[in-house]
Amino acid sequence: GIEIAFEAGPLGEASLFATRGLRGGPAALTGSDDGALLSWNAGDTAYALSGPQDDAVLRQAAGLLGAGAATH
Repeated sequence: GIEIAFEAGPLGEASLFATRGLRGGPAALTGSDDGALLSWNAGDTAYALSGPQDDAVLRQAAGLLGAGAATH
């Protein structure tokens, strides 16, 4: 897998992790209880996006990165 840390406009500081080789995970966007982590799968790649932002901002950013429909 690979992890990148970045800073981008209203998203502020965030981290995106991606790894390949995982199959069968949910395509839908899922969030943590505290709203600081979102995860989703696309094909055989799993993604996690985290940061100190509120849940709505992270969900918007994840959508721009190709995340599926949001669930919690």
